[in-house]
Order: sequence, then C-alpha cells, then structure tokens
Amino acid sequence: MARIVYISKYPPLQGGIATKTYWLVQALAKRGHEIHVVTDRTDVDKMYMVPGLTSIPSHADVSIHRPQHEAPWHIPFDPHRSISLLNEALAVVDKIKPDVMIAGYLVPYGLTAYLVNQLHGIPYVLFHGGSDIQKFVQAGIWSHLWKEVFSKAKWVVTDANQSKEIERWTERYRVLPPYVPDPAIFTAGEKTKHKRPIVALIGKANYYWQQKGWRRVIDIWSMLNESLEFVVVSQGIGLKGFQSYAKKHLDNRISWQPFVAPWEMPSLLRSIDALFYFEADFPFPIFSNLVIEALYCGIPVFIDKKDLIERCYNHGLDLRKRTKFLLDVPHQDEKRSVEKIKEFFSMRLDDVSSFETKDYDKYITACEEIFCS
Repeated sequence: MARIVYISKYPPLQGGIATKTYWLVQALAKRGHEIHVVTDRTDVDKMYMVPGLTSIPSHADVSIHRPQHEAPWHIPFDPHRSISLLNEALAVVDKIKPDVMIAGYLVPYGLTAYLVNQLHGIPYVLFHGGSDIQKFVQAGIWSHLWKEVFSKAKWVVTDANQSKEIERWTERYRVLPPYVPDPAIFTAGEKTKHKRPIVALIGKANYYWQQKGWRRVIDIWSMLNESLEFVVVSQGIGLKGFQSYAKKHLDNRISWQPFVAPWEMPSLLRSIDALFYFEADFPFPIFSNLVIEALYCGIPVFIDKKDLIERCYNHGLDLRKRTKFLLDVPHQDEKRSVEKIKEFFSMRLDDVSSFETKDYDKYITACEEIFCS
C-alpha cells in the first residue's frame, strides 16, 4: 500500500476538482492507502466556499493539512497562496516520507508538486481540469514553466478532450474518465415525491455565467406555468447579476440556496425532479461531474447538446442505460423547449436498475495503478 500526498482543491472549497478529489481520496483510503491531503486555508475564497461547513466526514486514513499562517503585509502586497501551499507540502513530506504526490489541478497545485519534486525527488502525478489547460497552457501563459512541469511528471492524467494537447508536452500521459461516481452512494436512497415538480439549476455564478446558458434557462422557466417550482443552488461573483436578470423575468418564483458539500449532493439531487444543464454556449468542452451524479441518482437532466451520452462513452463512461433520463431541448427555440418539458412531465418515467460497479471499480483501479507503478 502507498503513502500518498494529494495536493489539490478540497472542501469546503466548491467545484468539480474539489469534489473529484474528495471522493477519490476516500476510495483510495478504503483500499488501504494512507492519504495526506495538502490544500488551502478555509478562508482562501469565501465566495466559493460551502457555507457553514464545520467538519468533513473522512476515512480514518485520510488526513487534511492546511497552511496555518497568513502572509504578513508588505509592499507590494500578495497573499502568497502558492508559497503557503509549498511550505505546508514540504512540512508534510518531511514528516511522512510519501511514495508519491498527486496534484489535482495545474495552478497552484501542480506547480507545488513540481517544486517539491525538485527539492526532494519525490515523484508526482499531474491531474488537470479543463479551464487550466485553456487559460494557461493553450494561452501560452508560463510556457517555459509548463515545459518543465509536464516533462518532470511521473504521469499526466488527462481525458479524451485534452489528450492531444498533453501529447505535445509529454509522452508520459494516461487517459482516464475525468470522474466516476460511486454507485453505492449515488444510487442509494429514495427520491422525494412532490405535488409540483421541482426543477433546479446548480453551479458557480462566475464572471461568465452568461456563457452557461443560464439566461435561456430563465427565459424557459418564465414561460412555464406555476405547476413547476424552481430552485437555484449557486454562489459566486456573478450571482447578483444573475439574480437581477432572474427577478425581472420570474419575480420571486425562484428558491435560492447556497452550495452544498460533495457528500450532501446525493440528497440534494434526490430532492429535485429535474436538472437543467445547458452547454451549447460554453467556450470550451467541459465534463460535468454534476450531470453524471444526477443520472446516477435517477434524476432527469434537460440538455441542449444531445450527444452527451456519446461523449461520456468516448470518455470511458457508459451511460446508455440512462438515455431516457435525458431531454434534449432546442438551443434557440424556447417555445419548443417549453412544450417538450411539459410533455416530459406528463409522462411516467420508471426508474431503471442501479448502475453496475464495474465503471467505478475500473476508474479507481486505474488510478491506483498510475499512482503506485
């Protein structure tokens, strides 16, 4: 069994990387590995933190390490988050002598792992998201640094969308599904039954919320009658702007909720009747953890790109048994979208058998092999 230092986003910080990291370290610990998570202070970005989180349920072999000190004020001031992570990672490495390090996102976690490797020679494995490849690598930001970081990595773990880009930097890469939920967690439990169906929009309201198709969601909601209830689970710098747009069209017909922690997401999803997920306006391809989790929970997802099942299959995740849980609505035709949604809720949607564990087991085993080889 391996002793692993995992440097990444982690709850209470919200987002796909933090969620993936949380579930993966729990799975690795269950398989006998000793996991030490090095992550940010809990006050690093309060706008994107799960509010009110006082404890994180974890396996006994998962330890969480956070920087304890803020950078002192100086000119020019900088909180030096990367240096704080590096100092904490070095302290953990000095104490536990790990077999391998894992970085959950390129900036600053991948850079931190690279620096520790240069100082101590401990091998590191790089994960990345989608936005970090676009914002930094493809944009040519810090290209000399990335040449070093990619070339020195034991492995770079990528996905079907980004493998060609990673191949330009290193031959040592492995293609895996970006995330596979644990069926034992996401297919368990009963869905809540409502007199009026509840439809939800869940996600970060950042600067680019307009590119998420959220305006179209509100336009569609405003044309649906009051037989449906609307919920938005969101936080972020763009939330006030989005709320202002929503209020003009729906007044106070939306229930607004803050983020929930990853382990609370199954319960949240089973409390709604459908999830909106529009991606036709996205500036780059994204693999959504949330959509996959919703389908595992048996929650229908309203989409505007009908090849979602095919794309997941190309990522190595077979969701074909859940095809009837997807409703494709027209990208530029809100009236037809409303008609299709009303038709959907007029039909009886019988549940299907629970997901098999083979996709999940294959995903965790592949991660183990990469970390421990």
